[in-house]
Amino acid sequence: MHRKGESMTQTRSIGLGLLTLVLTGVGLGWSPARAALPRTTLQWQLQTAVCLNDWATAIDRTSALMALPDISAQRRQDLVNFRRDLQRYQQENRIDQDIPGCKAHLAQYLDPVPTPGIPLQLDRVLARQAGIPDLTPDPLARQINATYRAGLLEPQPTDLPELSPALLLGTSHGAAVTAGAVSAGVEVFTVVGSEGDRVTVAITVTRILPGLRYSDDNSQLYFFDRQGYLIASNDNVNGLQSRLSDVPLPNSGLYYVAVTTYGNDPTLSPDGQLIGWSGEGGSFIEYTLTITGLTPSGQLALPSAAHR
Repeated sequence: MHRKGESMTQTRSIGLGLLTLVLTGVGLGWSPARAALPRTTLQWQLQTAVCLNDWATAIDRTSALMALPDISAQRRQDLVNFRRDLQRYQQENRIDQDIPGCKAHLAQYLDPVPTPGIPLQLDRVLARQAGIPDLTPDPLARQINATYRAGLLEPQPTDLPELSPALLLGTSHGAAVTAGAVSAGVEVFTVVGSEGDRVTVAITVTRILPGLRYSDDNSQLYFFDRQGYLIASNDNVNGLQSRLSDVPLPNSGLYYVAVTTYGNDPTLSPDGQLIGWSGEGGSFIEYTLTITGLTPSGQLALPSAAHR
């Protein structure tokens, strides 16, 4: 029972018994020598999110780890339990600045100089190092800023060179909206979907810049599974802008959305797997990307037995 005027935000030790296993991979069957996106990077992002008390991002990253096909049934169940704890922490607005392992993890952002007796917020330290005054006293605003500065919203390497790097989008509500810009290259995003989801991906061009050949909004969309097999593509469904509607997902796991401009097309093997890109793209656009129809990450079912 909270007394009148007492904050509902909880500050206490979390004591996550599984945290060490999840973040180090000990006992989870993951090889520390492998440093591709579905291993080290996801674990690193999960640890950073937990250390920042960014429970929504931690839930998304845990769901992405659950979706990997080579995790045993028992370890996947461990992740389900871990995610359930994270969901409770999010509901309770729990705050913990003394999580085991976080001091050393967050130290990579800090200069090796003496620190005051009272621990500094990571985002405040990073801002101070960059010469930025602390103008965001609201804890939620500081957390959002810290998430950006910690690289949780930066593209990361993937297992597939042709789809690397990729930005993992959070889908706690079953949808995601992000922004980007593309000209001669390829911009890649990744989401976690559930078998049977019917996904819609839409491009809305917000600005047209002079391209290599054209000054128009001619975008192209490609949707790949985790192995790089093309599932759907579209060019010019709404004028010159692209949209994929109600794409059924055959399995639970990671999926990639690639955005290019006209003239930059995927090169596929005879069975439809991405092996490269051909062309340079003729336009230059800034855009928003909207993805809907996904199962919220906190409600994802376990992948089928065939993918365990």
